[in-house]
Amino acid sequence: MVTFSFFLIFWLFFFFFLFRNDLIVIIFIFLSLRIIYFLVVCERLFYNISNFFFLFQWFFYKVVYFRFFFRNLNNWLFFFLQRDFYFRVFLLLSFFLIFYFIF
Repeated sequence: MVTFSFFLIFWLFFFFFLFRNDLIVIIFIFLSLRIIYFLVVCERLFYNISNFFFLFQWFFYKVVYFRFFFRNLNNWLFFFLQRDFYFRVFLLLSFFLIFYFIF
């Protein structure tokens, strides 16, 4: 739950305060996801007691993150439709590449 709250704080901060500059938003989303992925790995390595708890924790993190992503999918589509076509394509590709390399 610590990493999930950290995840929410990062996303809220960057979408409400840095929404004007899209490149900064993309960079900080990437950095926040990398930091959170590192924290999740550290929690799995240092705070699990047994293999069962390790698997349960891994599954819980994946479900929570993807539920949060798909819940905001309409907001993402609306965000991309405001830009011109080529910049939209660049944003979509960068966004899915980030998710591909992280997860």
